[in-house]
Amino acid sequence: MKSKNFIFHIKILVLITLLIVLVIHKAAAEEEPIKIAVTPFTLNAPEDMQYLRSGIQDMLESRLSQDEKVIVVNDEKTAQAMEGIVEPIDENEARDIGKQVGADVVLIGSLTVFGSSASLDARLVDVTGENETTAFFDQSQSMDELVPKINTLAEDVNAAMTGAAASVTAAPAPASQLPVSDAQAHPEKLTDTPIQAETDAAAPVEAYGGVLSAAFWKSRTYKINIHGLALGDVDGDQRIETVVITGNHLYIFRNEANKFYKIYELKKPANRNFIGVDIADINKNGIPEIFISGLSPQKTGVSSMVLEFDGQAYQTIVKNSRRLFRVIHMDGQAPLLFGQNFTPKTGRTNPIYHLQWSGNTYKAGDNVIAKSSINLMGFGYGDAFNSGSYSVLASNYSDRLELFDENGTHEWTSSDHIGGSTLNYSKGIIGRGEEEFEYLPMRVLMKDLDHDGKQEAIVIKNYELARRALKEFRVFSDFHIASLSWDGLGMRPKWQTPKTSGYMRDYAIGDFDNDGQDELVGAVVMREDRIIGVHPKSSIIAYEIVTQENRGQ
Repeated sequence: MKSKNFIFHIKILVLITLLIVLVIHKAAAEEEPIKIAVTPFTLNAPEDMQYLRSGIQDMLESRLSQDEKVIVVNDEKTAQAMEGIVEPIDENEARDIGKQVGADVVLIGSLTVFGSSASLDARLVDVTGENETTAFFDQSQSMDELVPKINTLAEDVNAAMTGAAASVTAAPAPASQLPVSDAQAHPEKLTDTPIQAETDAAAPVEAYGGVLSAAFWKSRTYKINIHGLALGDVDGDQRIETVVITGNHLYIFRNEANKFYKIYELKKPANRNFIGVDIADINKNGIPEIFISGLSPQKTGVSSMVLEFDGQAYQTIVKNSRRLFRVIHMDGQAPLLFGQNFTPKTGRTNPIYHLQWSGNTYKAGDNVIAKSSINLMGFGYGDAFNSGSYSVLASNYSDRLELFDENGTHEWTSSDHIGGSTLNYSKGIIGRGEEEFEYLPMRVLMKDLDHDGKQEAIVIKNYELARRALKEFRVFSDFHIASLSWDGLGMRPKWQTPKTSGYMRDYAIGDFDNDGQDELVGAVVMREDRIIGVHPKSSIIAYEIVTQENRGQ
């Protein structure tokens, strides 16, 4: 009997020992440090600020390594794993880097400088892909605030890895959306969580000219070259969508409840080179049409189209039109559609006229203006003189504003360049047997933003490095937004934003985020793909239109 009891006790002892070993092993496993690789952040800033790239990486590595539960992979090892990868780094590339260096997670991100402000966004990517990517965002109103923001980012990343309480809430997860294929989700997963500036609703809103908020919303950096942007309810659901075009793609996004996600993509159509997009319900059936102005692949002819949602899909209701389209949204009035026949190869410009829906097509109405210097892509229309009559304010082929009264009489031309674009058309092979291109002008908006009963022009000034001295090649480095009003002698500035890195391709005004307040929304191009091997980079930004209701005073 004693022998059996002894054996029984031995078994119990062995079992307890095994349990203790398992507990110790589990505890040791739970306490095993997390390995993180920190990649250099993509820097969207002037050349003289490139030093921030290595500085941010050093600061993050230093602060992350202060947590004993975290091991930071050597930056030289991370740099080797990044060889051959073109920035910005996407999540799949981050996982490949992590596998090469033996990391559990990889931190990727970017710093974007807009005037005196800067936005810092990052993503913590799980190398196994089993856990969702965590997004972080912060914004500083001055460069002096940048270092504290980096410290906060490091704290939040550590908290996300170790489970500690974060100092700020990470960006929300993407909203549920229509299923899309991997091809549709490219580039850089356009449905990713946005980055959103957090503001104190009770605090006064700083605004340029008391109208345009100094704080801004910014999307992620996309690996696309945006050619145009427009706002409108294109599916009849009473929510505003953002339509974005590249040279041969169309994307439809929606921004609501701090979530920015893609709901549709029109894949590459044949015989198209998109140069402009507008939205309006011109045929009065309750569903706004999408007007896409385009050129032929060789840029020697016009090939435009119109799309409309039929409840199930976006149908092409106009194909291969030889007209350019532009919609003008008037304060307190129905939008107006304008058209212009254009023959790029000869450079011949025809009159700009109203287009009206008749039967099953858009028919030309009254001629508005016919000037050889005016292309419809740079056309603006409204009461610039604030005299109760309509006038034309347009950006010409030389990127200068021209103002004409209701009779088409020329009244004023700007001395400074306004607008500016790299979009162009071909005049064909001329002169020395070489193909010659002409740059297209940029859109002009007329709007009473400050609600004083008077319209002003809202324009973009893009700064070109060679000051437009090189006819064959343009590189824009910075831009600012300005408001101009007629003073009896010319259009004079009322206010303008600081100079900002990148250049604005197109812009629109509307309730971008479906919150009941209008925003000024722009497509900003940081890098184009005009050189083989260079990948484009674009973002969408939005400034709140400040009113008495949202001023917080």
